[in-house]
Amino acid sequence: MTFVRRLDIIIYYLLLAYALVSGISRGGVNTTIIALTLVSIIRYVCEPFPIKIDKTITRGMLVFLGTLILSSVFSTSIVVSIEFLAFTILKIIPFFIVVSFVKSEEMIKKIIWLMAASLLLGSLVGIWQGLHGAVRAKSFLGIMDFAGVIGLIFPILFVQIFEYKGKKVWENVFFMAIAIVAVIALIFNGTRSIWISVLITMMLYTIINSMRNKKIILVFSIVLMTVIGVGLTNPYISQRAHSIFDTKTNLSNIQRINMWKYGWGIFLEHPVLGVGLGCLPHGGNLENPVENPMIGTIKGDHIHNNFLQMLAENGIIGFIGFCYLFGSILYSSWKKIHYEKT
Repeated sequence: MTFVRRLDIIIYYLLLAYALVSGISRGGVNTTIIALTLVSIIRYVCEPFPIKIDKTITRGMLVFLGTLILSSVFSTSIVVSIEFLAFTILKIIPFFIVVSFVKSEEMIKKIIWLMAASLLLGSLVGIWQGLHGAVRAKSFLGIMDFAGVIGLIFPILFVQIFEYKGKKVWENVFFMAIAIVAVIALIFNGTRSIWISVLITMMLYTIINSMRNKKIILVFSIVLMTVIGVGLTNPYISQRAHSIFDTKTNLSNIQRINMWKYGWGIFLEHPVLGVGLGCLPHGGNLENPVENPMIGTIKGDHIHNNFLQMLAENGIIGFIGFCYLFGSILYSSWKKIHYEKT
């Protein structure tokens, strides 16, 4: 076996490890991404090969990253922005590695299975926490990260259930079961934005594909009944769901609205390139932060609105890059669907 072939095998096993820890360990995810990056660079240097990546999506990513780099260079704190930029790049590396080194459907299948198993384990722990008195289940990752993982992997489960042919019946049942367990865990997690995003994603997917596959309606109905059932039997979850629309008495909603006003104000002060990645919590003034009278000090680095976050931190330039990235993904997907139909 050649050295390059060994590197290919190592990269694949690292991808499997990444999939396995994706739902249970932030440290494991970061460690495997770093290892994947180093080994992939060595592999490419040893034997360069053409990387076949969708040109539309690649262009979108490069434009988006270019706007982030530009914003970081002119940031109110270059050090902080470069740190956040490196973190952003770290998170998109697995995409390039997968499309570069995963060459067969069988390899993809194993990666998806391990991601599903990781989500199942994390979701079971989250449900256990919820049943044993945790106000908001965080599983292994923390409240927001756990919700984010469910929001990212759940659509993959849906596609796996309905789009891939040739699966055995028990495989479909298994993925459906994981999807239902993940939904229950998400309910106990209590992150309302992910509730809404998952529900909207499922509704749109069901509406678009219901005519060609009636099973989608059945699965959506089962998941929806599960959500309603859990919500009705848990007073806190029911109250949490009702709070989504309460903008007058719910303190969390009031603070978020004020955060959005704060972010919009920062954008108006720095409209072109923003204050820089990671610099929003202090209005760009990291050395002498001024407590905002509407919201106090922002805890963390996010104002719970990606569009306003992008405008405030990266200005209109970064916002255009952000929209261009998602437009590229949607356009590329539309082209593939249109090509398959014709």
